[in-house]
Amino acid sequence: MICKDLLRRIRNDLPMPITIAALGLVTHALGRMLGDVGRYGNFFVAAIFFVWMLRKHGEQRLFAWSLALILGGAVGNVIDRLIHGHVIDFLDFHWRGWHWPAFNIADSAIVCGAALLILDELLRVRKSR
Repeated sequence: MICKDLLRRIRNDLPMPITIAALGLVTHALGRMLGDVGRYGNFFVAAIFFVWMLRKHGEQRLFAWSLALILGGAVGNVIDRLIHGHVIDFLDFHWRGWHWPAFNIADSAIVCGAALLILDELLRVRKSR
């Protein structure tokens, strides 16, 4: 019952932090409801949810791009895990004794998608005022 209520509120009237928490809660609840569907069960449940959101809100360009980048990055990391058993991080930057943690293109896509999702939410809230 809580999950249905959260799904109804997503993209309607919740502020961004609550929307993100709701997505996490719904994904976790659906994963538990489906039982142990293997090591990547939660990923597949989340991927189905993201594809559903893309189909439902495809006309909202910024929102669709953000979900597509997040999903694409996640798929890239899962492919790495399936093929190599771990994610290969190959971008490693050093500058004047400072080191940024290693990452890959899929991680960059996820971060860019999350930033676009936050921007979309901020613009949506601003527009509704």
